[in-house]
Amino acid sequence: MKRKITSRTHFKLSLSIFKTMSLVLIFIFLFLTPILVVKSIKITSVTCVTQYGQCGDSLLGELGLVKGRDLKSSKNYIENILKNDMAINDYLVQYKIPSTLDVEINLKKPKFSIFDLNSNKYYILDKNGLIIDLVDDSSLPVVKVDNLNMEVGQQLNNQNKFALDILNYLTYLYSIDEGIIENESFKVKNTEGVDIIFPLEGDLEFLIGGLRLIFSRLNDESEGIRMNDIREIDLRYSNPVLRQYE
Repeated sequence: MKRKITSRTHFKLSLSIFKTMSLVLIFIFLFLTPILVVKSIKITSVTCVTQYGQCGDSLLGELGLVKGRDLKSSKNYIENILKNDMAINDYLVQYKIPSTLDVEINLKKPKFSIFDLNSNKYYILDKNGLIIDLVDDSSLPVVKVDNLNMEVGQQLNNQNKFALDILNYLTYLYSIDEGIIENESFKVKNTEGVDIIFPLEGDLEFLIGGLRLIFSRLNDESEGIRMNDIREIDLRYSNPVLRQYE
């Protein structure tokens, strides 16, 4: 009787150990299999598109360096590049069977440019004044400055941003799409050739509202002074100064 109990106990103990080992092996298998599969996949091609079409040759070339790497390291490499690119708003990297990575990028929308008179380079900026690119040419509304000396990823100072905000209004209201920062002020020229001088700080809406009122009066045929009599409108003072041709 004692032998049967001992044998049965031994059998149950062996069965318990077997089940435990089986579960451990299953867990190990389930854990390691995805890792091994990912390691065994070698990337042979990368596609890249933005909301405007195919990515530029420079970025495509950089992303293409993952060819021959395994899936995991390829995704890590690409995501590290994209998350540090100031021009990118967000992105999605997807694996496509058998060996392709599809990259979809949502770029920040460029809104302004600043032309550095010293380097002859255009700094491309988003709506918040963040520099997202540096290029040789641009068709965006532009503020010209001397010796900007900034880098991609940096934020404009308050004065430069104030000039951009003024230009944004002027482009919308009067199709004025460029100006220059000089002598601690922002200067533009309207379509009639009148110079308009703004301060680099203050109440933006008050300044634009004042300019609209001046334009309205200068274009009113009942007023004595007309737009073509004026050479300069200076808004740097509490009472705007209108300078006529001599």
